[in-house]
Amino acid sequence: FGSASTRFVGENGRLVRFYLRLQRLHLVQILKRFIAALRPAPSSSAQQKSLMAAVIRDRVLPYRGAKYRRTLQNFRENLEEILAACQRRKVPVLLSSLVSNLADQPPLNGEPPAPLPEAVSRDIQHLLQQGQQAETEGHYQTALWVYRQAFQLDSSAARLWYRLGRAHLASGDSLTAYHYLAGARDRDLIRFRASGEVNRIIRRLARQWQAHFVDLETVFRRHSPGGVPGKTLLCDHLHPNPRGYYLMARTFYEAILKTGLLSQPDPRFQPGEQPYYVTPLDWDIGQLKIFKMVHSWPFPEQKVTYRDYRPVGDSLSKAVALHYLFEENVWNKAHFRLAEAYVAHRAPEKALREYAAVAFYTPRDPYPFLQIARLYRQRQQWAESATYYRLALQRAPRTPLWRYQLALVLWKTGKLPEAIQEMQRALQLPGMTPREKQNARFYLAGFWADAGHPENARWILEELLQEDPQFTPAQIFLRKLERDSPPRH
Repeated sequence: FGSASTRFVGENGRLVRFYLRLQRLHLVQILKRFIAALRPAPSSSAQQKSLMAAVIRDRVLPYRGAKYRRTLQNFRENLEEILAACQRRKVPVLLSSLVSNLADQPPLNGEPPAPLPEAVSRDIQHLLQQGQQAETEGHYQTALWVYRQAFQLDSSAARLWYRLGRAHLASGDSLTAYHYLAGARDRDLIRFRASGEVNRIIRRLARQWQAHFVDLETVFRRHSPGGVPGKTLLCDHLHPNPRGYYLMARTFYEAILKTGLLSQPDPRFQPGEQPYYVTPLDWDIGQLKIFKMVHSWPFPEQKVTYRDYRPVGDSLSKAVALHYLFEENVWNKAHFRLAEAYVAHRAPEKALREYAAVAFYTPRDPYPFLQIARLYRQRQQWAESATYYRLALQRAPRTPLWRYQLALVLWKTGKLPEAIQEMQRALQLPGMTPREKQNARFYLAGFWADAGHPENARWILEELLQEDPQFTPAQIFLRKLERDSPPRH
């Protein structure tokens, strides 16, 4: 119900808010469904539109035009209504400034808001080509001089603000670069990015209503090259990538701590610098979701297929990400699928990373812990393997074969008393086959022998041979014990 939306009931904010309240009535909902049923089915071209193309009615909203100003007024009134409702109910509020991609997002429709004389338009185009050529060759001061000539001919075009900003950024003048790049954003004619005036409204209302203000824009600038937010933290024109979302979450967490709203924060929790257990597969899933969108309107249009996508990870990560998106949309299974592919391609470090990601996000599931334990065991990293077998058993303590494997790993580390204890526990649990039990008892005999208790080992081996006289490993082991140990009395 925005000023330029396809769902539109007028620019008067009070009317829109009244209409939204009416929608709670069952009668209005029935009427809406009835009207929707009478509408003709959308054409195939309409069905192929991206969401961005489908929601926008007015494709041009000039900077500081009448509709632009009306939109800001509606935004301010809506936010004030929310803040008033929270204040009446004594609900604490944190208000954040908005962030968008300034450094790497060309203006959305950066043409002049009004047509220029043909000669002026031609001169600007020629100057732009000269400036871009100078930038390509690394002659940034020349590029700046050329862009300034074009800017004098027309200072209203967002593309000229953007080119000046990029040239200043490349030449190391980050403050001036930010001025021009923010100005380019403000002059977007297709308004999917909020202008700087929106942040000024937020800041002013936070102060007026005594809400806690979180200056996320400044935080993103502080963590961006040259102090200008771009693709290092954002994946398109305004949505953060995993690093950006983590920075956003950490900023809000720190703000909540400062307000005292979190009465007993866990002192053990210390946020780091990077998102936790986000793997290249997660990046590829996200980037593939928006890949076609960012190559269609309102972005520079280019016909692409998923074959053109260059993965953040590798070809295996891309293949699994596509499988996740279009065949089996189960996140943990996607990570398991990629881990198995890495194991098959002898890349155990990458496989460990995928299993660890699932273990972190589904901490009650023993499966990823078990797979990590097995990978460490294959690499003969016995201590690490034992740690993860224990973590798996904490989640499924009555699984005898896992205790059996833990006992073997403990034996490899020389922790014989613990190995004996775990193997005895495994033998007491139901679920092992007769052959598995036989092997477990045989290993237990070995543990006792290594621990300096050959009499216990002999007793187990004799019992095994009574049950199965043809069990050759027990015959050999028993003969060795009798040869190496003094006779029993």
